[in-house]
Amino acid sequence: DLHSFPTRRSSDLNLLRTRRSERNYESMALPLHDISRLLFYAYGETGNMDAGPYIVRLRTSPSTGTLYPLDIYALACTVDGLASGLYHYDVRDHSLEELRQGDFLQSIIPLVQINNNAWLKQAGLILFVTATFRRTQMKYGERGYRGVLLDAGHLAQNIQLAATGLGLGACVLMGCMDDPVNDFLGVDGVEESVLYAISIGHPTRKHQNNTGEDGGLS
Repeated sequence: DLHSFPTRRSSDLNLLRTRRSERNYESMALPLHDISRLLFYAYGETGNMDAGPYIVRLRTSPSTGTLYPLDIYALACTVDGLASGLYHYDVRDHSLEELRQGDFLQSIIPLVQINNNAWLKQAGLILFVTATFRRTQMKYGERGYRGVLLDAGHLAQNIQLAATGLGLGACVLMGCMDDPVNDFLGVDGVEESVLYAISIGHPTRKHQNNTGEDGGLS
């Protein structure tokens, strides 16, 4: 009976109910340990798989052909224990590689959200997701481009659900101006290019839970 669900709700599944695109943040610094957990649960390594001639390193996010063509760059704005600046997330070492220090938020805001962007001034962190298309296209040819975009969607959902689980707010920004953002990140825009940005902060409101029962298929 697909209409019969247990009344007890899993806290993990409840993340799907409470996830929201949060655009309003408190003026509070983000704890570094929360950023560490956010990055791990979004894209961290979780184990290995014997694929015959080689060992595949698995991550929290699915990937076409387990090729993982994406990279995460983190613009730290107000993070306790982390200097403001641009970093690259090293998945293998689960560490942040410093690219350059500085307060870049004000200059970046109009590049990721052209209009109605005042709320971004309170973001504690902005994550940039880039793709190196050749990693997937070497195996799948032109169709690999679709695989890259699918990977990006999986990663975006992971980031949002992980943020929700940590009590943080996240919002995907699709208004990136590709060339200026690529220049800022130091990528060429051809072999590697930005796909989108995600803002992170302390949400000003608590998530509104759906109070209805778990829905059964009808």
